[in-house]
Amino acid sequence: MSEKNKIRLPLSLKCLLVIFPALLSSFAYAQTLSSSPYSRYGLGELQGTGLAQNYAMGGAGYAWRNDTISPNYINITNPASYSSLRVTTIELGMLSNSTQFQTTDTKFLLNNTSFDYIGVGIPLKPWWGLSFGVMPYSTVGYNIHTQQNRDTIGLVDYYYQGQGGLNKAYMGSGAKLLGKSFSERTGMDLSAGFNANFEFGQISNIRHVVYDSPNNYDTRIDENTRIHDVAWDFGMQFKFQIGSRMGNNPKLKTGCAYVDPKRSDTIVVYSNCRVDSVVKKKYYVHRTDDATHLEPKQIKVGLSKKTNPKLLCGCAYSDPKRADTIVVYNNCVIDSMIRNKYFSHRNDDTIHYEKKRVRKQIDPINFGIGLTYSPGMGLAGAYDLLARNYLADGTTEVYKDTIVNILNQKAIARIPSKIGIGISIGQSYKWNVLADFTYQQWSQFTFGGTPGGLQNSMQGSLGFQFQPGMTGGYFRIVRYRMGLRYNQTYLDLEGTQLVEMGVSLGAALPVSLPKIKRHYYDIMQLRDRKYTEYSMVNVSMEFGQMGTTTNGLIKETYGRVVLGFTINDRWFQRFKYND
Repeated sequence: MSEKNKIRLPLSLKCLLVIFPALLSSFAYAQTLSSSPYSRYGLGELQGTGLAQNYAMGGAGYAWRNDTISPNYINITNPASYSSLRVTTIELGMLSNSTQFQTTDTKFLLNNTSFDYIGVGIPLKPWWGLSFGVMPYSTVGYNIHTQQNRDTIGLVDYYYQGQGGLNKAYMGSGAKLLGKSFSERTGMDLSAGFNANFEFGQISNIRHVVYDSPNNYDTRIDENTRIHDVAWDFGMQFKFQIGSRMGNNPKLKTGCAYVDPKRSDTIVVYSNCRVDSVVKKKYYVHRTDDATHLEPKQIKVGLSKKTNPKLLCGCAYSDPKRADTIVVYNNCVIDSMIRNKYFSHRNDDTIHYEKKRVRKQIDPINFGIGLTYSPGMGLAGAYDLLARNYLADGTTEVYKDTIVNILNQKAIARIPSKIGIGISIGQSYKWNVLADFTYQQWSQFTFGGTPGGLQNSMQGSLGFQFQPGMTGGYFRIVRYRMGLRYNQTYLDLEGTQLVEMGVSLGAALPVSLPKIKRHYYDIMQLRDRKYTEYSMVNVSMEFGQMGTTTNGLIKETYGRVVLGFTINDRWFQRFKYND
């Protein structure tokens, strides 16, 4: 039997190869994600750039990066974040809206549900990542009827209908700019990235002018706008740490166990250590940046001295018979290192620490700054314009003459520049606070040289994420999220610039956990999941309102639910098999 190497495609990749073309084709046809009468103006109702996890935190994410542990997410709000990908990540999302429209004298409710996004993130190198996907950029969907009394004509009915929108297929890359050794030594990290966005789609608008007098011809105007061109996004992220990191203390001895010099009755246990040198059979080690720690547990002493080949991660070992205890060894010999897991055994002269309390090391505070910039672009497009007079014969329109007929007229859509800045503060795999600000000069928007009559927009977002723990019951490893959003939109109607405000809630629910042996606790796998496949269901809910009932406008009160699926996997690995 000869041994051979074979590349085995994981199930997630096989499924993606099947569903991605089908989902991409669905975007080629307009999805009606909007039912807002305000989508009549500009390019329609602009969609957020984030995924389900961003929705739950008010859309914030410019400074957000993946932790060194799973699960990994794709953060398309800033392409510099792709450099933090550790495993292949697939994101899928569905969106459901329920909106109540209110005027001064009426209310009505509309619902719509549709597919929202698909994204794939691939780590090419430990310092370099790639992402691609497709999602909506803007949506149009409205049906409006108004009536006016003209002095010389009488009653005139105006009907406005529209559907369609623009989609965005993106591909981007992000890379770390600082060396690994420098980042580990200083706790700083600098990344940069870009997205190339192919924006495409069609917006259809129909207007009817219907006169009450039978002596007047009614008028129908059809406009179809198409856009198909590439726009660019650029981003940077800078991360640094503040706080004492005991892992950088060169006096840490005995594998991953360290006696606190200030409190002799405590011991700090590290779950991921790297051995620097051996001096008199004592290992001097320091933590790597992605090191994590054990929960506080009692230390058990007095085990037999026989060699145990199952000891993992330096000299710290969880007792398989008693999960609430841990054995710490004073003198270990490391036999081999496989995938950064230390397999060790005790020497005959190994001694044990006295029974002491294990103290949980406090991790440093992570600070992050994110910047994004989208330069103003002229997107190539075209439009059709057809205006006709007709007489209504029941439900049939009998056309009499054509007023205007323009087909496939080339035009440029001038999309204004956008700048975003964000900050983050938190502790890895514990809590995170995000804050973003976005500004875009929509007053400079034109299509075919005609100004769009829009105003500059500003948005502020605030988000929070909390995870109770890494071990324990199921709800301790759930990530809980909430956020706030304030958006001064690009619409200025009847002298009122419309404002949108929303509050969001969400949770990341694990659906697959790390594969850990029951009999021997692999400390690094238990605490550091970057080597495991890990998937989540992200549920996000946002409640908010936009507009007002003053000046004859419409107030929208909405509830929005985003259901996202995050799948972590490892692709393109070689597996050995025997013939």
